[in-house]
Amino acid sequence: MQDWRLNLSASFGAWRHQWTGPAAVTSHTPDMVIDLQAAISIFRDDPRFYDPATYIVCGALLLAWSVRTLRSRPSKAGAWLALAAVVPLTMLVTSSSTL
Repeated sequence: MQDWRLNLSASFGAWRHQWTGPAAVTSHTPDMVIDLQAAISIFRDDPRFYDPATYIVCGALLLAWSVRTLRSRPSKAGAWLALAAVVPLTMLVTSSSTL
């Protein structure tokens, strides 16, 4: 339990925004990267660049998802499919600099 708390505080501490770039722990293990900021920060390690870029990319994807979902016929299978499509977007847009 103590290790779990330590890992959680290291991941979501007030200084977490400094750990998004290429020097971050997540850059050494690609399977740990779940936010788009970490992927974009490889090209330019500046939160003023990768935060807006992430919001633009995810915003466009969310807009496309919304239009597609609202235009489709309501059904239980369609609702599950729409939910399955939007869940990864919520993980991509997680801003590590605002936690």
